Amino acid sequence: MRFFEFEAKALLKEYGIPIPSSRVARSIEEVFIERPSVLKGQIPAVGRKKAGGIAFVTSKINKYFMGGKL
Repeated sequence: MRFFEFEAKALLKEYGIPIPSSRVARSIEEVFIERPSVLKGQIPAVGRKKAGGIAFVTSKINKYFMGGKL
């Protein structure tokens, strides 16, 4: 069985397992940066970081630059 990360987190949370806070954004406009964050593309594959599917962002301007690369 394969899960996207946000689906797996919801399942773990349902069983009382602590998980880091996160939000799902369907577009770059929905991304809210309040502190340094990580943008993760939700794809059903292994090796997401090597493929460029993870971006570390520190500001609102940076989110548009890095979000366009995901």
